[in-house]
Amino acid sequence: MRYLNLTILLVVLSHLCAMSVAAQGFAKGADISWISEMEDQGNTWNNANGQQQDLLEILKSYGMTAVRLRVWVNPNGGWYSSIDDVVQKAQRAKNAGMDIMIDFHYSDDWADPGKQYKPSAWSNFNVQELADAVWQHTHDSLQILKDNGITPLWVQVGNETNDGMLWEEGRASDSMANYARFVSSGYDAVKAVFSSAQVIVHVSNCHDNDLFRWNIGGLRDNGANFDIIGASSYPTTSDMAWRTANNNCLSNLNDMASTYGKDVMVVEVGTPWNDGEAREIIADVISKVRQVNNGRGKGVFYWEPQAYNWNGYEMGAWNPDTRQPAGGMDAFLEGGNPSSSSSSTSSSSTSSSSTSSSSSSSSSSSSSTSGNNTLVVRARGANGDENITLTVGGNTVQSWVLTSSMANYTASTNATGSVQVEFTNDGTDRDVQIDYVQVNGQVRQAEDQTENTGVWANEACGGAGNSEWLHCDGFISFGSVSGGATSSSSSSPSSNSSSSSSVSSSSSSASSGTNTIVVRAQGADGSENINLIVGGSILQSWTLTTSMASYTASTSNTGYVEVEFTNDEEGRDVQVDYIQVNGETRQAEDQTENSGVWANDACGGGSQSEWLHCDGAIGFGELSSGASQSSSSTSSSASSSSSSTGNNGGVCNWYGTDYPLCVTTTSGWGWEESQSCISESTCSSQ
Repeated sequence: MRYLNLTILLVVLSHLCAMSVAAQGFAKGADISWISEMEDQGNTWNNANGQQQDLLEILKSYGMTAVRLRVWVNPNGGWYSSIDDVVQKAQRAKNAGMDIMIDFHYSDDWADPGKQYKPSAWSNFNVQELADAVWQHTHDSLQILKDNGITPLWVQVGNETNDGMLWEEGRASDSMANYARFVSSGYDAVKAVFSSAQVIVHVSNCHDNDLFRWNIGGLRDNGANFDIIGASSYPTTSDMAWRTANNNCLSNLNDMASTYGKDVMVVEVGTPWNDGEAREIIADVISKVRQVNNGRGKGVFYWEPQAYNWNGYEMGAWNPDTRQPAGGMDAFLEGGNPSSSSSSTSSSSTSSSSTSSSSSSSSSSSSSTSGNNTLVVRARGANGDENITLTVGGNTVQSWVLTSSMANYTASTNATGSVQVEFTNDGTDRDVQIDYVQVNGQVRQAEDQTENTGVWANEACGGAGNSEWLHCDGFISFGSVSGGATSSSSSSPSSNSSSSSSVSSSSSSASSGTNTIVVRAQGADGSENINLIVGGSILQSWTLTTSMASYTASTSNTGYVEVEFTNDEEGRDVQVDYIQVNGETRQAEDQTENSGVWANDACGGGSQSEWLHCDGAIGFGELSSGASQSSSSTSSSASSSSSSTGNNGGVCNWYGTDYPLCVTTTSGWGWEESQSCISESTCSSQ
């Protein structure tokens, strides 16, 4: 009986540990593996106030709760990234109250899409010996951590294993079975030491669904064991606009979660520290991972944000002149301000006040849902049962129960006055994310608004503005509406809507009617002309600025909807983010007809792009008396067309190893014809 009771106790404890890991919220963290080497070279870091402070405390003040640490087998440098070095850094993280991810490279040096070299001590091992070595190295390293009182929540078995690991035996394009075998060896070793740790398989290029389908599908088909699918996302290094890369990343993560039944994470993200859009780029990645269906998105880790003036790396999130955090770090605040200590991003309030509507579109309106003013609220709930209320001038216009997927909620009213979106039923695990509100076609981004009484920041509800999030019962104010005239509470309203002076009408159709179309676009030069066409007739023409703005028109026309670029010349290009047709958003990168994108050495040589580089048009499907049908591909995810393009036979000798040159990938490493390739620009940079 004593042994039976002990067995039951162990089972219960194991279950509780698993529940503890599963209950972890959304992780925001950083790979800080360079920290020990940087500190040994005398580097220090300043906080947002310009005061020198321990790096981990600064990361925590920006909302980061976890660190990621890489492990090399026998490091070429001798110490850094050895298991002994990792133990010291992990101990610091533990003492700081941070969670830990361990990243095994299974190499003596960097392992990434372009190189997966075996440790020198394993160079002559056969497949069985390599599998045994993976198990032993993983097990022994984790046991050392365990002996030092360190328990990682996540363990990566391999780093950016696009084409497998431990080449040549584990090269996936030669033997997916061997690759799967090595992954499973790592998985078994992890579970032998930390049974509740989550095991991650890591692939780069989050925007490339073809790569992930081939890699993760191959692992599944060959019986590999793992818990989470990890991705790298460096949006500005892809051969597409960063918004397109992020949208494709979200589509891919949703596909991975639904197809393989796994949670997903972005375990590496980065952008140039001095990019003017750094905060927006990284914030959008975080937002996209939070949007993964059914709560499957589990976190985002910035890769080496603390790196400044270090090894030529420019994609950290630190200003080398001030040694203070830069825009990429600001994104992890999600609209709040740096705190003096780490604060939870979930509300401390457990109010259960005011639950209502039983359906996601249930109306509890005290104003008519018809009128001259049309408002669109784009929002989602963290849990999927959050209640929000749209008010205008203090009057309730409409109430909705949100789902966990980002969606549009539309209402019309004759009411005028202040526009607010209110969260009314805060409770455990309930949070609301408002992307934007559209008021009579004018987009007002939530993060641009200065009044937010529901965001949890600075250890208080309503402790900051400029956030998409409502963690507590409260509201975001979106300016006012008055008889069709609008005024935003944004600190920079000019960036949210098109200036009337930039709109040149050459419409051949009346700009009034039952159908409302919003075009979200910008020009590279600021002198680009676009036409909105419905059913073959020009409805409206505009001259773009260099800022993304919304352009609105109404019509009674029906037929095929197109956005056309008409005055191409050197320096002019058009980026169309999306159009909205009667409240339905159609993303440009999802559309299959684009006659103006430059691809495969020709205008119109591709599709599924936001860009018009030549005179041409993007087709956005049909408009028919309010009913609409997009020209988007019915595929569950939009992927880069580069993966289906043949290689031209060129070869790059990359530090002694030959790799095929990419055809369509213009920078970094790519994946074409089921193999890794290198862009000409990256090849020539070595």
